[in-house]
Amino acid sequence: MESRFNKLIIKIRKISVKNRIVFSINLTSIIPIVIIGVISYFIYFNSVKDKISETTTQSLLLSEMNIDMAIERLESNSIEISFSEEAQYALRNLSKLTDFEIFTLEQKLQSQSAQQFTLTYFVSDVILFRLFQCR
Repeated sequence: MESRFNKLIIKIRKISVKNRIVFSINLTSIIPIVIIGVISYFIYFNSVKDKISETTTQSLLLSEMNIDMAIERLESNSIEISFSEEAQYALRNLSKLTDFEIFTLEQKLQSQSAQQFTLTYFVSDVILFRLFQCR
């Protein structure tokens, strides 16, 4: 082992003093720059990761709130339409109504639903269902 160490010292002594000084200055300036660069990279990486995570979480919470509000709005509008006088009258007396009366009720219900669902772009049709009782 000492022979390897001695060989290394002999090789270093063969290099000129000028080259040894240049090499040592370069080595002492590169090491701190690399250390600062690595530390800065990890600090920046963690900072960006935290910001992305925070932004994603806020976006998901906002989307959840918007979806909940839209569902609540749809529920209240559908309840309002189903309990309106025109809808109840149409469902109770559908078999007794003439074609003209059915058409008139359809127009009233259509205008009522159009008013309620104007800002709800994902509602295209409103359909009323009636369960028929077998006699």
